Amino acid sequence: AKGLPKRTPRITAPVAAPRPRTGSVDAEALRRRLGGFRRGADAGRRDVEAELAERTGGHQAPSDPAVTSEETTGGTVEEASS
Repeated sequence: AKGLPKRTPRITAPVAAPRPRTGSVDAEALRRRLGGFRRGADAGRRDVEAELAERTGGHQAPSDPAVTSEETTGGTVEEASS
């Protein structure tokens, strides 16, 4: 009488298998679609990089690995949490 009600499982009808595709794939059409996707993804990355550069005022992350080493930053997250 106390607590949450007991779960009653529902029986569902089995799902029919998907139909096999009919016809062939046009390789050139697929290549064009994937190429368009790639160009769009590249353009999106460029837009984001430009927006981030605008927000940060052109400041760039240091490319020198010695500047961002564990010794200068104080170690890794795992070390800090233990």
